[in-house]
Amino acid sequence: MEYTWDFKVILDSFPLLLRGLVVTIELWILAFAIGLSLGFAVSLARVSSRGWLNGPAIGYVELFRNTPVLVQLIWFYYAFPIVLGAQLRVAPIAEIGEFDLHKITPSLLSASRSFEVSTSRTRTSSWRASAAAVPAACPNVMTVGVSRVDARAS
Repeated sequence: MEYTWDFKVILDSFPLLLRGLVVTIELWILAFAIGLSLGFAVSLARVSSRGWLNGPAIGYVELFRNTPVLVQLIWFYYAFPIVLGAQLRVAPIAEIGEFDLHKITPSLLSASRSFEVSTSRTRTSSWRASAAAVPAACPNVMTVGVSRVDARAS
């Protein structure tokens, strides 16, 4: 049996695919901004000496670090709406082509939240490690002629 590839469907749908690419990039930027902000805030709380800030931050980081992303996605899709009492609505195929960023459904919002949690978890760990490495780097900084006061001021 001989098969000939027919890319007509892809070429006919190319404007729709480009629109989907734009929406994907917009949602990525939104999730990245939220994850970056949340990760920075949690990293500051994580390195804090105050227990009421440090404790929940440790719990947040360890909870999301020690669970697989697939388990988190399933939890956010099935359990998160039950906990919040929200009803998820699945968009029919006909609505996908008419998607508008201003009409974000709860299911899309839950999906974007699951990505922002993963991003903020990663940012929190890297910023915490960076903050912990600064005092250890002070002797190396002083060898270049910078005093401890200058190193702390920067």
